[in-house]
Amino acid sequence: MNFAEKVKILRKRYELTQEELAKQVGTSQRTIFTYENGTIPRKAMLKKLADCLYTTPEFLIDDEQDMPEDDLSESYVEEMREKHGEKAAANLQNLYKQTAIFFAGGAIPQEDKDRFFEAISSAYEKTRETSLKKHGKVLDEGNDNNNE
Repeated sequence: MNFAEKVKILRKRYELTQEELAKQVGTSQRTIFTYENGTIPRKAMLKKLADCLYTTPEFLIDDEQDMPEDDLSESYVEEMREKHGEKAAANLQNLYKQTAIFFAGGAIPQEDKDRFFEAISSAYEKTRETSLKKHGKVLDEGNDNNNE
């Protein structure tokens, strides 16, 4: 997948218009249009663009790296929306997408990605343990104390 395709897909994924993305990176809508048609920006602009699209410059320009698949099922997102509201579902989708892009990007060595994954797993286990100690169980959707 090439640079232009990645920029366009990520812009749409984060529900940005070309004009909104242009404002965030400090350029014109026309310039974003040219990026989405194959023009690769200079290094400083590439960095700004990558930051706004929650990825790395290296990922954007490496045609060998494809976009990670959206493995988060719509039924799961809809279930989250029904149980916890629109904001929780949007946060879940955004977190998943950013994490998937982080793992797919080429700028960070695999060893560091593994350490990040271990840290996330550790944080999950610690919060489970805390919930068990505090409440005698892991809180679920039926418990109103989830926001403590």
